[in-house]
Amino acid sequence: MNKLEKNISYTFKDISHLTVALTHSSMINFANNERYEFLGDKLLGLIIAEMLYMQFPNKNEGDLSKIFAYITSKDVLYLIAEELCLKDFIQFSGQIEHSIIVDTVEAIIASIYLDSNSIEPVKSFIIRYFQKHIDECISLNKHINYNPKSMLQEWAQQNKLPIPTYTDLYKTGEDHNPVFTVTVNVEGYNPVQGQGANKLTAQKEAAKNFINSNK
Repeated sequence: MNKLEKNISYTFKDISHLTVALTHSSMINFANNERYEFLGDKLLGLIIAEMLYMQFPNKNEGDLSKIFAYITSKDVLYLIAEELCLKDFIQFSGQIEHSIIVDTVEAIIASIYLDSNSIEPVKSFIIRYFQKHIDECISLNKHINYNPKSMLQEWAQQNKLPIPTYTDLYKTGEDHNPVFTVTVNVEGYNPVQGQGANKLTAQKEAAKNFINSNK
């Protein structure tokens, strides 16, 4: 635990927060990190959105959304997990999967917030480990070709599944500011929703949400 605290650059007042963050739900009869993952995902999204908004005042909503989607993707989270050597610390039963390692990053974000009762240490952690990926994303234009729909289709094909389908659910809001809600459907998985100012944006958001939930 001391080694991981050094990796994270945060010392816990109550180490049980970190213990829960590292405990997968496969560990029956132990408190697991599912709720931590939920909270950490929302904290990460808020802070990354703020960072991008402040750092790129001249980029429009579309560009910011693409950068955001890439930076909060499972690919980047896995790189950070490797940097933290998380695989060595996760408590799980059975075979450790890519998604387990990635979800633990989000759980750790929540554990820092719950232990400190403050957003500032969480910001420090995220800036320390995510800023370089933002810089690299911009310098190499990685976000330009980042398309969650294409990624999900490739993933489905690799797993010998039918091409994902999208279903329009409903439209809310005023005509000048609509919000479309759609679901993406993949055989063998629960439908996942996404929302956006147009149908394509909503579909991309649904695909991204599916990837983040299942990849």
